[in-house]
Order: sequence, then C-alpha cells, then structure tokens
Amino acid sequence: QEEFEKFAKQVDKSKVAVQKALDETQLLFDSLMQEYFG
Repeated sequence: QEEFEKFAKQVDKSKVAVQKALDETQLLFDSLMQEYFG
C-alpha cells in the first residue's frame, strides 16, 4: 500500500511538471505570434 502511495505522488508531480511545461510553451508561442502578427 505504501509503495502505491509513493508511486501516486510521483505521478502527481509529473503531471504538474508536464502541465507547467505546457503552460510555458503556450506563453512562448503566444509571445512569438504577437511579435509576428502584432
């Protein structure tokens, strides 16, 4: 049971990291688009 909890926490951290990376990529993309078309 404890192993599963550790695993679940790791997965949760990964999800957060991925979401953060996606947000940052989106921001970068948006700013590039504004430079080109703004």
